[in-house]
Amino acid sequence: MSRLLIYIPLLFSACNNLPQANTKTNTNLHLNTIDTITYSYNTISEHSEFFIANEDIIDTTYFKITYPIFSKDNLNDSIKKYILIDGENTPAEAAQSFIDGYDEFASDLQGNGIHGTWFKDVNSQVILNTPMLISLATQVNEYSGGAHGQHYTLYANFDLHRNQTIILEDILQKDKLKELTAIAEKHFRKQENIYEKESLSKDFFFEDGIFTLNDNFGFTKNSLIIYYNEYEIRPYADGPTILEIPYKDLKDVFNIRGQEFVKSIL
Repeated sequence: MSRLLIYIPLLFSACNNLPQANTKTNTNLHLNTIDTITYSYNTISEHSEFFIANEDIIDTTYFKITYPIFSKDNLNDSIKKYILIDGENTPAEAAQSFIDGYDEFASDLQGNGIHGTWFKDVNSQVILNTPMLISLATQVNEYSGGAHGQHYTLYANFDLHRNQTIILEDILQKDKLKELTAIAEKHFRKQENIYEKESLSKDFFFEDGIFTLNDNFGFTKNSLIIYYNEYEIRPYADGPTILEIPYKDLKDVFNIRGQEFVKSIL
């Protein structure tokens, strides 16, 4: 049976299996003994009122976002662009923009050629919270037609004392990026079972087969994490590549600021 697009504004109340449009707050604060800032998670979800019926299944496009709200407004302002990846001003605006995009698409086709729904799920989580820094990972799963969806994770790190974003150069000694790259490549080759002199051209997308770092990194309890998303250095089917470098291997490349960050973690 082919799928039909039907517009049923009142159907929502009868479809308990559909994503519920709501705004809710998780009041369970994430409190650790070393935390200096508290936060809770908020979730917003919205659905389209265009529904697709296929036999006994009714489906609809939805947008869902889960994100932390910190007790400091200036930090919330700083992290906003790392949660709202497409540049919206608020999570509600992001939800409405995605739903409006699908509704316009569905309206234009009037049911012809609609074979599935869209979805976008944004999940932004605090992976580390110390007196000096916050490390945030935002996962995005999205499908808006085509052979497959998009899946990516973006990391962001914030210096709580200076109220600014942390980039790699902020935590490295001068002219130590090359040395950090060499350390990272050593761990990468070990992780992927690649010999020291073996070319990286065959299975990876590194330019000229030369290993390079990206700027998508985060702090965890025991290591610096470098995250390569799908398509970045290997085919989509192989998924993301996650490289973890223990802090003990970085002590000679981190500057004083980087070392202070690590001390606040360990």
